[in-house]
Amino acid sequence: MEEWRNQKEVKEKGSATNLNAAKRAQWTPPPEGWVKCNVDGTWSQTNAHCGISWVLRDEQGRVLWIGARKLPKVHSVLEVKLEALRWAILRVTGLSYDKVIFETDSQISIDRGRIYSQGRCGTCPILI
Repeated sequence: MEEWRNQKEVKEKGSATNLNAAKRAQWTPPPEGWVKCNVDGTWSQTNAHCGISWVLRDEQGRVLWIGARKLPKVHSVLEVKLEALRWAILRVTGLSYDKVIFETDSQISIDRGRIYSQGRCGTCPILI
């Protein structure tokens, strides 16, 4: 009985964690007159490929454009996230929107981008 109770507590805590993560991950629209491009990449140590994708939405949440690609496996999660961001920037800038917000769930990618913009990133040539 004690073992079952402990297992139930773990499952309930896991559900609460998933619910909190879902709340944090809720999409927020861009300001009026802007579009938002959400970017992500997937990586697995065991798969031979990784995937990158982006979706561009207006302030109403309407999907304007999407893109997805399968890539040969890269070395790390960071590398695939940066490649996803690089590809999204290239594609979306070709669509002639003036006011674009790029959003990713990868804080590491964001930090590297800031460092790169300040000229201090030795591992950021992928953004070029």
